[in-house]
Amino acid sequence: MLISEYVFEIYPNKNLMTIIKNITYFALIMLAFLRSAIPSETNQEFNLTEIAKNNYVHTGNHASIEGIGNDDIANIGFIVGNNCVAVIDTGGSIKTGEKLKNTIRKITKKPICYVINTHVHFDHILGNKAFLEENPNFVGHKDLAEAINRNRDFFLTQFKNNLGPKAKASDVIGPNILIEESTRLELGGRTLTLIPFSISHSYNDLIVIDNKTKTKT
Repeated sequence: MLISEYVFEIYPNKNLMTIIKNITYFALIMLAFLRSAIPSETNQEFNLTEIAKNNYVHTGNHASIEGIGNDDIANIGFIVGNNCVAVIDTGGSIKTGEKLKNTIRKITKKPICYVINTHVHFDHILGNKAFLEENPNFVGHKDLAEAINRNRDFFLTQFKNNLGPKAKASDVIGPNILIEESTRLELGGRTLTLIPFSISHSYNDLIVIDNKTKTKT
């Protein structure tokens, strides 16, 4: 059966061109809706997606913790406010942290005021050193600093290549702001709420909520 015959079976009393126009308009409306609903690919090279306005996520790769590419297995990202930027986790190596920082600089020149680590696992914190020159505040759960100190030698031994051939203890950067209770950070027209948990994915988990878009990390 031809499409025109099928259309006339459904709408026998309508002009074919009118029907086609109506279908075309409907299709265009649906396309526009889907484009607005689907997150935009912002930087395919670094697998970066803008999941909400000025809220970006880099999706990590699927790889073994002990295998090649283990430094880029976590989902990490950043949120841009009117005044500054908050980074949320930095990846499992200085190299991955540098890639994230360079990607941020392609999008905005605003200062990076916070680097927030959601927990102690290596794939979320070993990229911190890449942001030292930005002079941000490093933020984490109230128990994160202690957890990093306990695991520092393990990180240096197990993930030495991720920190560089001349890696030293000071290359594993811990937080200077410790979150003990629900806390708000201001980015300028953008407020983040940080909520600490004693037991979750680790013993030092921090949830980050972008109040403007209600997205959670």
